[in-house]
Amino acid sequence: MGVSAQGPAWGWAASRPSAVSHTSVVSSPSSTYLAIGHVTRDLHPSGWEFGGTAYYSSLVAQRLGMCVTAVTRTAPADADALAAACPGIRWKARAVPATTTMRNMYGSRGRTQHAPAVAAPVAAADLDGLPDEFGVVHLAPVVREIGPDLLARLPRADLTGLTAQGLLRRVDPDGVVHGRDWPDAEDFLEAVDVLVLSSEDIAVDPAGATQHLRRARVGVLTRGPLPVQVFADGDCSEIPVRQVADADPTGAGDVFATAMFVNLQRTGRIGDAVQTAATIATRWVERRWDAFPSDSGPPTPGPR
Repeated sequence: MGVSAQGPAWGWAASRPSAVSHTSVVSSPSSTYLAIGHVTRDLHPSGWEFGGTAYYSSLVAQRLGMCVTAVTRTAPADADALAAACPGIRWKARAVPATTTMRNMYGSRGRTQHAPAVAAPVAAADLDGLPDEFGVVHLAPVVREIGPDLLARLPRADLTGLTAQGLLRRVDPDGVVHGRDWPDAEDFLEAVDVLVLSSEDIAVDPAGATQHLRRARVGVLTRGPLPVQVFADGDCSEIPVRQVADADPTGAGDVFATAMFVNLQRTGRIGDAVQTAATIATRWVERRWDAFPSDSGPPTPGPR
């Protein structure tokens, strides 16, 4: 089956067995979304705000009508702040001494990142007590906090998606974030249905990353203003995106991936899901949280 603008009917993950048995019950699994990864403190000149793929994806999925659970690790005060500022999301946050902290700086040569603090990795035991099944499971690492040991413990899902940028990063002793290769890629590709990467993520090894995208059940490569590339069944299709004026792109890739996962799980059509997600991500860059209807979710915590 090739990928077209409409896209193929889709549905592999629902039949994959889970290695876990839980006692919790979810009334409508198809409308549930599980994000796994570090919520971060993102520093900027006027203070800080919450960030990280698990954070953005949780709020976006909620605004798209999903019931969201997020498994993360934060300092206790940040866990309390998340629960207070983002009601309706189940923040399953294991306490650690410090929340992962990031500083993004953009210049003519792209983004430079610093990570002054990195929390302990998410452990398989952090998944204890989750429901048996979710509509979407989103593996959302930012700095290698998810390892292969976690994969066998994932709940069943209609769709399991991976935004792999955090698996392609390392932090040096000075806190500078660098790209790296992905030695355990095969473990992840066996466990997920959709792999999402960006052109920034694959800068260290573009050829190797392209092979990962081709080996994935569905691979999606975002390239800024260039068309999104979709890899499936040995084919590569391109889906155009609308260019926008220069603006802060932080979080746009996470918004795109989340919207794509939700729409793909609902419709089964990858082309339509990518187009919808690209539209939502473009609105995000232009309008941030105003891109979503005012009644689609609770207020979003701002800078601190």
